[in-house]
Amino acid sequence: MNSKELEERLICFAVLIIDVANDIPSTIVGSNLVKQIGKSGTSCSLNYGEAQAG
Repeated sequence: MNSKELEERLICFAVLIIDVANDIPSTIVGSNLVKQIGKSGTSCSLNYGEAQAG
């Protein structure tokens, strides 16, 4: 797997995380989970892109 393929897979993963987060109920616990999964699940693709540019 080359770096472009990995970046595409990470972007697809981030989109999947967003889809999953949208399905979590809007409860107190659900809101906390959405914040956590949103931050941790989407940051990997952004961090990888920044590392490749550096």
